[in-house]
This record gives sequence, structure tokens and C-alpha cells, in this order.
Amino acid sequence: MPCIGYLYKVDAINRDKNGKISYSTISKETVCNSFQINDGSGVITVSGDHLELIDLPESKYSYSAGDRRFQLFLLEENMKVLLIGKATNRNQEVFIEKDPSKDVFGVATYEHVEQWNLLRPLQQSFVKYLLILIACISVILTCEITVHENELLFSFKSLLEVFNLKESLPFQL
Repeated sequence: MPCIGYLYKVDAINRDKNGKISYSTISKETVCNSFQINDGSGVITVSGDHLELIDLPESKYSYSAGDRRFQLFLLEENMKVLLIGKATNRNQEVFIEKDPSKDVFGVATYEHVEQWNLLRPLQQSFVKYLLILIACISVILTCEITVHENELLFSFKSLLEVFNLKESLPFQL
């Protein structure tokens, strides 16, 4: 399959005293030729200049040697991708290129964007409900709970005392 563009990264492999591996990028090179996309409604030319290649699959030519990792990510023909950029019309031909005002121009695999769109709302909901749960648990743990004739009584006086709110509130409790 012909290669349209590539991202080549060289990383230093670092190990801490526990043997945990981390990577730090030494160099990174992105090269992309101009190419055409057919979305079923027509063909459009995409300028390869300044195109950011986002989360492309790692190629079989990636490897590690010694304390270095060499990764190659390829943008190949017939890949299902989503593209963000600015459409311009030059001499009755439409081009997609980098939008200088928004500084956005990138291509990512369809699977990556689909997964992001699925997981991002779930992550946001999880964080929101986790914070609410932590707040409820904090209130319960800091208040005084007593049982009186098969009833639970919650006293928030201890909560006020824990945070010393009596002095900072503008009204009497």
C-alpha cells in the first residue's frame, strides 16, 4: 500500500528503581504529501503541509534497541480517517488546508475518534458522580449520628465545629 505520510518518533527508554518503564521523546518527524479524499460525494485535495497525524496505528517497522524506541506511524491509502481543517476554493478546485486563525489541521483514524466520542461523555459523568459521592460521604463522616427509638438522627453541629463555621457565618446558629 502506498504511504501518504508518516510520523517517526525516537524515544529514550527510562527505567526507575522499581523497574517501571517511561519514555521521553528525543526527536519527532512528520512528513505528509498532498493527497485526495473521496467521501462518496466527490473528491477533494488535502494539503499535506502542517498536517498533524493523530493516533495512527503503529507500523510493523517499529522496534526497540538498547535504550531507544523507534516508532513509525503510517497514513496509508484506503484508511478510514476523519479530517479537520479549512476548506478553500482555488481555481474551481476545493482544498483542505490548515486554518491559520484556529491553528487546527489534523487527521485521525475513524476508530480513534469514534472511541473518543463514546468514552469522553462517560468519563465526564463518572467524574461528576464521583465528586457528588465523595461530598456525601464527607458530610456523613463529619456529622454526628445517633440512634433514638429506631430513628437515625444526624447532627451537623459537629460539621460546623470541624470547619469552624460559627465565626465566619453572618448569622447565628
